[in-house]
Order: sequence, then C-alpha cells, then structure tokens
Amino acid sequence: AAGRTTVFWNKKKGDTIAIERQKWKDTHVQWSPRGSYLATFHREGIALWGGPQFSRKGRFSHPFVRLIDFSPCERYLLTWSKEAGEKAKDQSIIIWDIKTGRECRGFSFNETSSVPTAAPGSKEVASSAVAVWPAFKWSPDDKYFARLGDDQISVYETPSMGLLSKKSIKVKGIKDLAWSPTDNILAYWTPEEGERPAKVVIMSIPDRTELTVKNLYNVKECKMYWQDKGDYLCVSVDRVAKKNKDGKATSTNFEIFHIREKLIPCDVREFKEKVDAFNWEPHGNNI
Repeated sequence: AAGRTTVFWNKKKGDTIAIERQKWKDTHVQWSPRGSYLATFHREGIALWGGPQFSRKGRFSHPFVRLIDFSPCERYLLTWSKEAGEKAKDQSIIIWDIKTGRECRGFSFNETSSVPTAAPGSKEVASSAVAVWPAFKWSPDDKYFARLGDDQISVYETPSMGLLSKKSIKVKGIKDLAWSPTDNILAYWTPEEGERPAKVVIMSIPDRTELTVKNLYNVKECKMYWQDKGDYLCVSVDRVAKKNKDGKATSTNFEIFHIREKLIPCDVREFKEKVDAFNWEPHGNNI
C-alpha cells in the first residue's frame, strides 16, 4: 500500500511479516550485502536500520541521494547525490564510516565521470554525473577500493582514504577491472591498439605485482567472472574474424585462469559462435 513498507521473513512454511511501518522512507529502500542493515532513502539523506526490532543504526546527511553502495564487509557506505555535487564539487559521492557515522571522504563529479562501459551486474545510471554504479569497486576485506580513470587505476586504502602509494597505476586504454571475491587481487583488461595485443593482467595489491599477463588477439570485448571462492577467473573473450568487415563478434573463448596454481596457468575453451552469458556454479567449479 502507498506509504507503507513491509519486511518479510522468507520461511519454508510461507512468508511472515517481520516488521511493517508507515512513512518509513521517502522514495525507496535497499539492503546491505550481508543483510545487517536496511537503508531508507529520504530527502535529507540515508538512514540505516537493523537488529531484531529494526532500530535506527545511523543517519547520513546527503541531500537528494539517488544511489548508495556498501563495502563488502559493511564497514563503509557510499552515497551519490547529483544535486549536492553541483553545489560543492567534492560532495557528489561521499564515503561514510557506518559505525561512527563519520564522513570519511568526498569525491567530485570529475573524479568519477570517466568510468567506462558497465561491467556485468553493475547498474547503468541515466545521468552524465556517474556513468556506472558503483563508481568504486571494493576489495573483499574492505581494505582497498578502486576506480577507473583515463589510462589509470586509482586504488585507495582505508581507513585513511588516501591514494595507495600516493600514485595511480598507469594502464593505457584500460577498459574494466574486477577484484577477487576472496583475496586482494585485481584483474583488468586492455584492448588492442595498432600492433599492441589486448591483455588480461592479474595483479596483487598492495604491492602491485603482476601475477600473470595473457595477450589476446582479434578481441571485440572481454568480460571477467570470478568464481565465488576466488580459485578461478574466467575471462569471456568475444572475437572478431579477420574477414568479418562489420566488426561484429563471431566467436567466444573462455580463458580460465587457475589462481591457486603455480604461475597461474590458463585453460582455453573455444566456441564457434558468440556466447551471450556466463555463470559459475554456486560454490562449485563448473560453468
């Protein structure tokens, strides 16, 4: 019903109401990744609720927030407000400490507007302010978060929110990055340019050691999929046949990296047609 928000317990014998409140939010609600918090959106900002009685756990003042994101361990909250960013350039995106309610750092419109095309599972935003949400990608332990820029990756460390080693990682033409779900390991890819092949690079953080590099040719697009235990990374590579004049992908390879093995070997599975989707078996090794 209009103005009413209801939380249900999903049980085998049927759904039961956990709590129901009138005028709990102004626009919508969103769960944190572990379900510890329910965020309600208000004109003035965000409120977090949790515990058996869904008591208020925090308030975060950021007028006209449109989108939020939580770090994986739920230590930090990110809020995005286009309107706030227009009034103060470093207030478009704010990172908050959830426990203390402290504003850790703000980021400006310009620092996040150059994010390239959306990664699998991300949300396209109908605004020039943020091309892809989330604008930052978190390491699995909340120690680091990264963003894509023009020919660079900027990795920040918590709790200082400062740039790791005080400099970005220069990567010409970088298209996308993805953190391992279990380790502080980044994977990213770059496209072909002239005689330079496309590349997939797997790098450890914070030491920035390249654990493995794979050159790829005739590449139209790459998408990266980590297995949930972090044992494998599959890079789905859409390829274009040299004789194909329209530039459309005609085949797909799965480049499967064995992260736990010495030197990270890579298996290749080839398909003569373009593959539209990929998924790992939950808690398993099958695809």
